[in-house]
Amino acid sequence: MSTPPNPIGPESSPSEASQSHLAEGTPPVAPRSAQRPARWPLWLLGSLALLALVLVLLLGVRQHVTGDQLARQASDALTAATEARALAQQGHAREQDLTARQAVLDARLSDTALQRSQLDALMQNLSRSRDEYLMADIESTLRLAQEHTQLSGSAQPMLAALRSLQRRLQSASPRFAPVQRAVAQDLARIESSSYLDTPALLARLNELLRLAPELSLANAYAQGGGKVAASQPPKPVPPSTPPAVAASWGEKLQTWWQRQWDHAWQTLSGLVRVSRIDGPEAALLSPDQAFFLRENLQLLLLNARQALLARQPEAARTDLLRAESLLRKYFNPDAEATRQALELLRGVQLQVQNLNLPRADATLAALTAVMP
Repeated sequence: MSTPPNPIGPESSPSEASQSHLAEGTPPVAPRSAQRPARWPLWLLGSLALLALVLVLLLGVRQHVTGDQLARQASDALTAATEARALAQQGHAREQDLTARQAVLDARLSDTALQRSQLDALMQNLSRSRDEYLMADIESTLRLAQEHTQLSGSAQPMLAALRSLQRRLQSASPRFAPVQRAVAQDLARIESSSYLDTPALLARLNELLRLAPELSLANAYAQGGGKVAASQPPKPVPPSTPPAVAASWGEKLQTWWQRQWDHAWQTLSGLVRVSRIDGPEAALLSPDQAFFLRENLQLLLLNARQALLARQPEAARTDLLRAESLLRKYFNPDAEATRQALELLRGVQLQVQNLNLPRADATLAALTAVMP
């Protein structure tokens, strides 16, 4: 059975259907949507509740995670604080240690500074003492070298002392520079000058002492004519002719008379002798006085020698002048030994007049100026 068509089309509105139902006198039928209960609020509320639950869960998870992080951070911070406290304690302990060490170092530094000042003072005293010792040593060396020069009559002791001082002053302090220059000046002056040769001078005096006993006096003939005549070589007499060669008896007689005459003449010439004597004292000398005259001459020469060895040139010149006076006054000037003795005496006197010993006056003056 077919259902009658719905005069109300599908496109008709509910108001129109209601109006049609009212016109037909039938009760109106409620629509399908109005017949079902409304569920969307529930869905909405459920969604909101679910969303709220999710949010609560997320918030709880986040709070849990945040709490864990905060706990870890708090633990880390506590650990860091503990470590920082430990480090602070260690740093404080180190600071105290460093403070104590610094105090010890300051004390040692002050002790070192005090010791350094004491050492500086000691070095200054030692340097001053060393300079004073060096000055005293230089002076004593020069004095000793001068004494050796006077005793030996040679410049070698003074030259050796000045060369030694020149080497020592090269490493001395600058305050000795004037002394070093003075030593160089004295050394150059002594090396360029000529001084007395005492050994040669003593050899000449020894030669004079050797000649003194051989000198002939001016009155030698008057004191002992026979002795002098006997000391002179006799006049050669021609040898006698062998008997086999003799020409005659007259020649033999003439030879005999010639011998007798020569002997008589030698005897007479020894008894009378004419000679020139300038000083009357020389002619009146007795044999004893002649002996003491020779001894006195030798004593004068020995005194001159001792004076030269003692570096007393004035005394040596005085004794040599007296010896020369004795030679010229009492001894024969024509004799070869007398002339030789006079020449030796003149040479010795000339060297004694030029007697000049090397001295270090410039060095001593510079040393005196350097001394405080």
